[in-house]
Amino acid sequence: RNGLTIIHEPSLRVVLTAMAAGREIVEQAAAGPLLLQVIEGAFTFRAGEASHRLYVGNVLGLEQGVSYAVEALEDGAFLHILVWQQ
Repeated sequence: RNGLTIIHEPSLRVVLTAMAAGREIVEQAAAGPLLLQVIEGAFTFRAGEASHRLYVGNVLGLEQGVSYAVEALEDGAFLHILVWQQ
């Protein structure tokens, strides 16, 4: 997994994450309201008890504190868009 921070401001962070097929990001809690947008490939995002299969252009929104994990179904990339409320 490779991550590149595109925007790092006090109230906004945008990170581009690229992953190879079969790789996973272990469960973690959203630090703030979070959007995950697939820009290439396909991923399974597990959030709480739900599992979401997302493809190019799909977006998933999570509330602060929700635990989530990611699995790459094929080589791809997605954006983490994290907003901190001030």
